[in-house]
Amino acid sequence: MTRAKKVAIIGGGPAGLVAAKTLIHSHPSGTFQPTVFEQADSVGGLWPVNQEAQHRFADPDMKTNLSKYTVCFSDLAWESVPLHVGSNGTPSTSSNVAQLIPMLPRAWQVGRYLQTYVAKYLPPSCVRLNSQVIRATREKAGIDPRWTVEWRDQSAANGSAQSTGTSDFEYLIVASGYFGRPWIPPLKGLDTFMGPTIHSSQFRRLSDLFPAGYESRPPPSSAPGKVVVIGGSTSAAEVAATIATHISTAKHAPSAAPTAKYPHVVHVAARPFWVASTVLATNPAAQTGMFNPAPSFLPLDLCLYDLSRYPPGPIKAQPPPVSIETATMFNKYFSYQAGGDQGGLGQGHLGIQDETEQKPPYVAITDRYAGFVRSGDIEPVLGRAATVSPGEDGWGTLTIQQGSGETVIDDVSCIVFATGYRPQSSLDFLEPEVLHAMGYDPECPTVPLLLQQGGTNHASVPGLGFVGFYQGPFWGVMEMQARYLGRRWTGQIDPSLALGQSSTELRRLAAIPGRTPQFIMGDYVGLVEEFADLMSIPRTAIAPTMKEREGPSCPARFQDGYQQKSEDSSSESAKTLASLWRTISSATSTFTSPTTPPPSPATYLVARATFVALQGPWKLERTIRSALSGYPSGRFEGTARFAPRAPTAAGFDEEYLYVEQGTLRTEAGLEFAGSMRYVYRYREEGDTLSVWFVKPEPTTAGSGAGGERQRRQQRAEMKAVDMTAAEKGEEEEEEEEEERKGRRTERRGNVK
Repeated sequence: MTRAKKVAIIGGGPAGLVAAKTLIHSHPSGTFQPTVFEQADSVGGLWPVNQEAQHRFADPDMKTNLSKYTVCFSDLAWESVPLHVGSNGTPSTSSNVAQLIPMLPRAWQVGRYLQTYVAKYLPPSCVRLNSQVIRATREKAGIDPRWTVEWRDQSAANGSAQSTGTSDFEYLIVASGYFGRPWIPPLKGLDTFMGPTIHSSQFRRLSDLFPAGYESRPPPSSAPGKVVVIGGSTSAAEVAATIATHISTAKHAPSAAPTAKYPHVVHVAARPFWVASTVLATNPAAQTGMFNPAPSFLPLDLCLYDLSRYPPGPIKAQPPPVSIETATMFNKYFSYQAGGDQGGLGQGHLGIQDETEQKPPYVAITDRYAGFVRSGDIEPVLGRAATVSPGEDGWGTLTIQQGSGETVIDDVSCIVFATGYRPQSSLDFLEPEVLHAMGYDPECPTVPLLLQQGGTNHASVPGLGFVGFYQGPFWGVMEMQARYLGRRWTGQIDPSLALGQSSTELRRLAAIPGRTPQFIMGDYVGLVEEFADLMSIPRTAIAPTMKEREGPSCPARFQDGYQQKSEDSSSESAKTLASLWRTISSATSTFTSPTTPPPSPATYLVARATFVALQGPWKLERTIRSALSGYPSGRFEGTARFAPRAPTAAGFDEEYLYVEQGTLRTEAGLEFAGSMRYVYRYREEGDTLSVWFVKPEPTTAGSGAGGERQRRQQRAEMKAVDMTAAEKGEEEEEEEEEERKGRRTERRGNVK
């Protein structure tokens, strides 16, 4: 009987877990015996496994920017993950749990997914927690090289006397991830800066930036300084928006002091980028080439990974350099999504114009960033941070290089570096000669190793594999990489067959200015299709009424032969595809047929897209026709603002405080100042948007109509009453008379 080949897998995140599962379940029993080494006390990698786990790189409450159909593996549906904990502290198995799974899972929910994946597919002996690999030595004696892995037991049970262990393996997989260590670039004068400096992965709350409060440092003015975020990718835009959301919540909370001052956020980026929402229009451009006034919506990844967007023929990954034609095409696509070239966003700093249109697009996926820029709560500045110096008043001064010129940012109270990660610590257990054989360049952040066959191996180091070792790894690609290694090591694949572009060429091309994509291996659909073609893994249609090359690509559409024979794996894939079908058919009628109508009207995510678009300032014009005698009619003009804040009522996912201010000019020429407040709330379950009237609680502000108005402005504690749109109009007309009578009425309804 052939002995199982032992495989050491370094890292217990998504890459390591899918590698172990694939080696066990996609080959005859006893082919491989994997052992996953994870230095933490639980699996998940950067993903926390509960809401209290604050020590991972990802904030437990952070949402993924791709949908649950992309952030998953082929053989575990999110519907099978017990996300909700019952009163007894155990995961809920309620039959309604599938309806409560968010489209964009939070980080702790991703960790729970990975825990479920381990429990379902990996034997307990397969995973070694609290085990930090400190050395992996390649033994060259004999025909087949072996690996000797040495690890340190970091469990609390061992106290300070940490024990070590060693074991031999035929194969070694590096699955420790590309996010080895947060990277803060050298910035001249940073050692003299007196304010807090943190990496974006460390931010959780405002106290991380202001440990003693906003005014803990001597202010040069009445304002509490500026929070500067440095970085030009999604993480930078998202952390800037997250900080602005925390500030907005503090500013617009029911108990907020009306005279309080709050920090201002400045975002420094090297180049302009597209701001893309997590929900995009499936058909942003009408046939005439104009903007579509009534598009349908889907999560961003379901739009971008739609196979119908690709020309006929085999789908291949598009390597750099990006041609001018391709760059222009993608920039045009995002211009339709953004409603223009962003020239008016951030005083033109984010405009994609002229020669920028011919360069590969950079995209930041974030829902709130654009709204905060429009409202002035985030100020984007293009350039590179050059120096920081302490000011005489206790704040810092940051100098930004802008081509041949520069600009200066004063009153800097703290700096957040959203400058990515470096993978060196994910490789430091490998011998220098092994790294050298693979062309290791620690100074190259995009292609540190010259890997081959889709980033899975290097021919000079047989028996060594990589899963997920590239910038922005996708779960579907990681699963394909694991399948490739298993088949390569069992002789099912000719190792000479090319797959994708070699890293040697990628490193050379990455140095070409203006032609390098945002992510070197960012073509998710192309990579998955190439892997599937090489391994003869068929692509499954999402639903019987859809064509095989229709709809978005996702892991559940690619099952290997062993999974197809497994009733359990096939069932999980079917759950995911059924859920995906319901999502796309309820959002758009594109994929429906006369015999199979969509399960609901094709309006799903319209409320979500509307809610996102409302954020920020608006010009307000309204004609008022009063039905009450003695109350004037006229033209009301002013401004309105939708300010994000944490939901103030249970059962809602997001919330705005809406404030309008302006002047009513009557037909008789009189003018009256006016102000109104409402609360707009969004609930993902059901995709509903509701509008609520703000009702202040009585205070000691005074009595009568004047006192009531003062109480409304102070809003010591606000309650909200749901109203229909018609009732809201009636409430505006009746409000003054009710104030005069010293009372208010409550109204209820739904706005959907």
